[in-house]
Amino acid sequence: MADAAQPYDPAMSYRARVSRVLTVGSFKYLPRDLTEFTGEMLNAIIAEHGEDAIVSAKPI
Repeated sequence: MADAAQPYDPAMSYRARVSRVLTVGSFKYLPRDLTEFTGEMLNAIIAEHGEDAIVSAKPI
């Protein structure tokens, strides 16, 4: 993890689960799914939806 402003390394990939239904652009992410995200995307989700939007994220 990087810092409080960007908790995920933008260059890494993560397998993550969201805490609730999130719409980002034209995509809808569901809490039942494990989804692959870049760290850059996770940081953007946190900036838009708050820190509690991500339940878990593990580097892959």
